[in-house]
Amino acid sequence: MVLLLPYPNSLTPSPAERARSVLSRPNPATVTSNDVSLHLTGAVCHTTFQGEVTLLVPDQHRVLAEIGEGTLEATVEFTDTAPVDLRDPTRSLLWISGELRVPSPREARDRALAALADDPDERLLDLGHGRTLIVMTPT
Repeated sequence: MVLLLPYPNSLTPSPAERARSVLSRPNPATVTSNDVSLHLTGAVCHTTFQGEVTLLVPDQHRVLAEIGEGTLEATVEFTDTAPVDLRDPTRSLLWISGELRVPSPREARDRALAALADDPDERLLDLGHGRTLIVMTPT
């Protein structure tokens, strides 16, 4: 006798895999807090195994002024866009809520080096040369 069990669809990515896929591409992101909504175009974004998200933003970006010396409670909306021209290029949206903070220059450099070990992204070389790293700890 043969017992047929439901076959798990191993071709369907888990929600975490889909989220990492959205975060791995240079898609637009929007940072929204109580006071401000800021758009980031082509954000350099990496995730850690602890679930933290790092973003590389221009030094003069308004989000840095909003964070200041402390933290900023915010939601970041990442828009996954199609790599080809389509009438509606949005494939999915990913929202992550948490605290944004600006790490010390040493911590930012260490985070950039760790990200480079996993994903050689030459845009991380701009850190300290017109770009600042911010970290989001999801809540």
